Amino acid sequence: MLELIPALGGANQGDMRAEDGLRAPGERSIYFSDPDTNKLQITAHGEEDWSLISNEEKWKRIVENRQKLGRGISRFDRGVKVEK
Repeated sequence: MLELIPALGGANQGDMRAEDGLRAPGERSIYFSDPDTNKLQITAHGEEDWSLISNEEKWKRIVENRQKLGRGISRFDRGVKVEK
């Protein structure tokens, strides 16, 4: 799929949830846009159900994984309104 999306005129959007450590073992997901810019997602679920992880645990994983990647938490993620 990752090779076909750009070959057919789409654009891969990556998987921030995987980068943030929020995917269960074995779970894979592709976010992409088609040539008409429709946003799509295909997900194959893993063996464990992580849908009930607490918000505190999610934020802990996000912060830890973004630090590993050398990235911080954006103003959007923190809920800070951007003034223009």
